[in-house]
Amino acid sequence: MAHAVAATPSDQVLVCLEWSESFAGWASAVGAYDAAADSVVPALDSEVVSDFEYLLMWDTEIFEGAKRGWGRERIHPTLRKLKTAGLDEQFVMTYALGLGASANLARHLAKHYGVV
Repeated sequence: MAHAVAATPSDQVLVCLEWSESFAGWASAVGAYDAAADSVVPALDSEVVSDFEYLLMWDTEIFEGAKRGWGRERIHPTLRKLKTAGLDEQFVMTYALGLGASANLARHLAKHYGVV
């Protein structure tokens, strides 16, 4: 999934023939059309979107170690907030991809999510 999103130019359509819940974050971030439901995947509320945008601005800190990295205090509180809101690790990773994060950044974000 991460490779497909990263390899698809933003002006082209990405078609998912087999749906998986692991696509839910990405689909919400990009406002994907769900042909099976004949509707656009709902967006998150603006406060949660702001939380994601805040997280992605700390890319250097995300690449630091999740357990001992010097910048983790900048991102862990926001990740705890997303976890408390019921968003799982896969959703957080794929939502970040939908906002333009690299697959590598999304993987590091997941490592942080796992320790909060």
